[in-house]
Amino acid sequence: MAYVRAPGGVAVRVSPSQFAIAPGAARTLRIVLNTTAPGNAFSFGEVVLKGDKKHRVRIPLAVYPAAALSP
Repeated sequence: MAYVRAPGGVAVRVSPSQFAIAPGAARTLRIVLNTTAPGNAFSFGEVVLKGDKKHRVRIPLAVYPAAALSP
């Protein structure tokens, strides 16, 4: 199960939000970040993957929620 603590000014979507991984196998996750409120500083959050054996994997997020990408 994937849980999100979204950075301020950013919407975060993880897919799939629930999945299984066999021992020794790999799995691809898609993490999409969209600016909801542009800012002028970095914002921090995390995606936490919780397993059925009580283990957790943290994926830290550090983003600069800008209004548009600069060339």
